[in-house]
Amino acid sequence: MEDIREKIRGQEGKLEELVRKIPGFSGYKDRELRRNADKIQRTYLADELNRLRVRLKDVGKQWVKLKKLSLVTDLDGVLKKMEKMEDRIRYSDYGYAGFFDSIKVNEAELDQVYEFDASLVSNVSVIEEQIAALSAQTDNPSLSGLEQSVAALENRYTGREKVITGVGKAE
Repeated sequence: MEDIREKIRGQEGKLEELVRKIPGFSGYKDRELRRNADKIQRTYLADELNRLRVRLKDVGKQWVKLKKLSLVTDLDGVLKKMEKMEDRIRYSDYGYAGFFDSIKVNEAELDQVYEFDASLVSNVSVIEEQIAALSAQTDNPSLSGLEQSVAALENRYTGREKVITGVGKAE
């Protein structure tokens, strides 16, 4: 996946290039660019989770037609966890730090947060593969792999705050 930060910087106009030469403004502009890139990355991840939830609902509809109703109840729990993760990712902290905040978020930390969020694409890809496998299974489908993958995404995402605060170790 292309680094969104470079794409944003490459689309800056002449005025923005000129404004960057103002002392102190360049650092502000770079932090803003990093926050915007991270927001785009997280929006992409949240949109992907939403798309996968829709696919998983379709799997549930198939199971209802096949009268596998006990699986539909378990599926509802997975769908709720996925929706919770979608919201967590979409509405997470942008890495802003106010003037009087105890923890200041600098450019290096914003880069770490971006890299962390970008790395979550692999977790979402695993979830997508498992949903595809579930839709292909008609005999004895099992949600355990999907449940574990959603839990793994949730656990990894909990490490995001650790990246911002520097407390503990991100997974």
